Amino acid sequence: MNRPSQVVGHKLYPLLVVVLVLTTLLLFNSLYLSGVTFYEWFAGQNIQEDFYLWMFVVHLFLGLCLILPFIIYALIHAVKARHVKNKTAKRAGYTLVVAALVVFITGVLLTQFNTDFEVINARFRQPLYWLHVLVPIVCLWLFVLHRLAGRAFNLRPVKWISAVAILAVVMHAALQQETDMPQGQHPKLAPTQASTRSGDLVPAEKLNNNEFCVSCHQDSHAQWLGSAHHFSSFNNPAYAFSVNNTVAALHARDGQADAARLCASCHDPVLLFSGQFDGLPIAEQASKDATAGITCSACHLVGQINSHQGNGAYQLAMATEYPFTNAESDWLNSINQFLIKSKPELHKRTYLKPLHESAEFCSTCHKVSLPESLNDYRWLRGQNHYDSFLQSGVSGHNVDSFYYPQKAIKNCQQCHMKPVESNDISARYEPITQQRLIKNHAFDVANTALRYLHDKPFDENSSALLKGSVSVDLLGVKSNEPNAPLRINNGQVLYIEPGQTHQLETVLRTQTLGHSFTQGTADSNQIWLELAMFHDDQLVAHSGGINDQGELDPYAYMVNTYVIDRQGNRISLRNPEDIFTALYNHQIPPGAASVVHHEFSVPEDFSGDLRIEAKLLYRKFDTEYYRAFMNQAALNNDLPVVLINQASILLSTDQDTADGAQAVDWRRWNDYGIALLRATEYRLALNAFAKVSDAGRAEGFINTLRVHLNEGQLELAQQALNRARNHGSFPYPWQLDYYQGRLDFLNGRIEQALNAYHRAVNSDYPEAMEAGFDFSQDYGFLTELAEGYVQMALIDQNSQPWINKAREVYEQILAINSELSDAYYGLFRLAKMTGDTKTAEHMQQLHEYYKADDQNHDQAIHQARKKNPAADKAANRVVIYAIEPNEEYHLTIEHYQTLTGIDLM
Repeated sequence: MNRPSQVVGHKLYPLLVVVLVLTTLLLFNSLYLSGVTFYEWFAGQNIQEDFYLWMFVVHLFLGLCLILPFIIYALIHAVKARHVKNKTAKRAGYTLVVAALVVFITGVLLTQFNTDFEVINARFRQPLYWLHVLVPIVCLWLFVLHRLAGRAFNLRPVKWISAVAILAVVMHAALQQETDMPQGQHPKLAPTQASTRSGDLVPAEKLNNNEFCVSCHQDSHAQWLGSAHHFSSFNNPAYAFSVNNTVAALHARDGQADAARLCASCHDPVLLFSGQFDGLPIAEQASKDATAGITCSACHLVGQINSHQGNGAYQLAMATEYPFTNAESDWLNSINQFLIKSKPELHKRTYLKPLHESAEFCSTCHKVSLPESLNDYRWLRGQNHYDSFLQSGVSGHNVDSFYYPQKAIKNCQQCHMKPVESNDISARYEPITQQRLIKNHAFDVANTALRYLHDKPFDENSSALLKGSVSVDLLGVKSNEPNAPLRINNGQVLYIEPGQTHQLETVLRTQTLGHSFTQGTADSNQIWLELAMFHDDQLVAHSGGINDQGELDPYAYMVNTYVIDRQGNRISLRNPEDIFTALYNHQIPPGAASVVHHEFSVPEDFSGDLRIEAKLLYRKFDTEYYRAFMNQAALNNDLPVVLINQASILLSTDQDTADGAQAVDWRRWNDYGIALLRATEYRLALNAFAKVSDAGRAEGFINTLRVHLNEGQLELAQQALNRARNHGSFPYPWQLDYYQGRLDFLNGRIEQALNAYHRAVNSDYPEAMEAGFDFSQDYGFLTELAEGYVQMALIDQNSQPWINKAREVYEQILAINSELSDAYYGLFRLAKMTGDTKTAEHMQQLHEYYKADDQNHDQAIHQARKKNPAADKAANRVVIYAIEPNEEYHLTIEHYQTLTGIDLM
């Protein structure tokens, strides 16, 4: 090092040495930190680990230590050098001091130790960060310029420092590559699809640590406290009852209950991953870990989605902990929080990954299958929100949806985690509204029972996703005479003839849902249509009534799934080990409709007006299951009831008071036709779709085509398609190509069919591209495309290229849904065609594994129909429900709630 100069002096020289040493160490440290950041940007890989974090601690320490010596030295040195004639050196020196102060100020502002000076808005932090990164480069240049204008400067130390820093980054990255390989599944996690990256179990305190998160994410935590995710474990009496019964049943059957871990992978991650779930005594089910629910870390530490098969198909990757995490000292904990806030990038990348904003992330728990280890039978499909959404028009993937949104909904979070205002440090600034927003961690869903059972107050969001999610349209009435016309309800009074039996047509259509209604626990959810008939405001007849104990009339129309065991008994106690099949399924797909037929008789001597009010009502649990998990045999079903939607119709026996017909919105006819088509009432559906066509809408022709296809009337279907194509304003042009391809295929024109299919699967339509639709994810459509290739392989002498194309499509299908039996059957056929007997045998086994066991199901259904007359009636293809007086179920929901003092939500 050079000896002191005149403007430094012997007394100032030691301070210069301190500044230079600290600056040199800080330079080395900064080059290392910057090198890691650049490598992560270049390689797209996170390599920040313990050593990096400690180096960041050193960076903060050196920076803070440098500020005061540098300022003191700069002030004294500037005073001493004020008479120096070397203007270049002086200008460079003064500018260097200003630039260094910018570095110090931005560094202090980026650290977040004192809440009074925290800069948490990304709009301001980003410029500060780049100033802090780039201005030091200017400082180095100014320092070199300052020295070059004065004495000679030796650059060799700088070169060595740079070389060592680069070498350290490269070695760090190489070591990270070696130690970051995922391990196999721990035996105590089977038969779930859950795993950990290390292959080890996870101490409970690593997952049950919400208190660590709440200090920075107060609003998110407060929202989560009232959510179904919080009450997913043994703090949910409905779940605790079900899983305890399952564990007992499995012990009695198999002598062990490992298969019950399937429940724990999504309901009890803290217990499962810590190894506490197996054999958990009932006495410990009120413990902190057993009531933790789905904690912050259980979701945010998911580092990989293992498959799209659900059943907890996620992998936990434990976080790299910042220094002093979980320290007992409050002072050290404060240092830990300071480090996280000052260097949040690693924390963000660890706890919020791109997968967290995907529908596939939700699929890990909201898609369920029941394996043989659970039911001692075979693989069965369970509840499945994911595929219902993925294969819908709402997601923009379904090629033949009845309706589409203006823009494709890309993930579940768009509906279930809508942004809300927050002051949390993680809040994102929205420049248009000038709000700071976070995703709502209340996960607003339909489980209204949980808040009620835990005395949580209901707010507007508690049932927001339910209200209006399904429309109720009392479309019209007709007499039961043959070919009687349907008189449409447009709000006017409709004439009804005394002494006749009349039929009321009600149409239910999903409006705001991206998946079927109702999903989830569709066997114990209670959604029903209540029709109440009033004369002079007096209730005279109804359907869907309840009794004094809140029990629903079993002959009401219910939007549910009636699930049975192998003996035909209803699965009424959430006993998944006994689930076998469904007697009927009244769920409504997204963008589709169902029709409900009711009949009522008007006495011959009746004169006057009648008003029918329809309400679609939701209650989370039916009375039988509610009483079971609450262990109260005579308990009134006082669970909250949500009014999803309602409608009314006015009738009169006085022809003079009845108004004439009015114009009808084409959508009402279209919804009615869709509902009739789904109910296989094809003649009536054709009549309804003709009304749509008459209104000038090409949807009527396409939907007419659908009916003819179902009837096998290919020529009539082609005529309807031609009319839709010639109409010129059909909003979904891809369906013109799709249905043309389907008709060509059914008529044996395979090459033409493939050409049409290719146009549709590429989604190359301005309307589709603008809306973000992608039909290459529609695995039902892809199965048809693959079958086209198979048929070409059978008729073309050069079959191998067609076989290769078919195999590619089947593999594409399995990448979307690896449990689709049709795809395995297709691969089986291809293997047989090429003489690959080993592959053919394997594909046949997989096809047999995943296909439905229709023969045995039919036997169970036959038994169920004999055991329950109400369910037997509901399972018919066409059902006529009755609006009539009922002495047992004599209350409307409003009357019952007046008696019990419970408000209708």
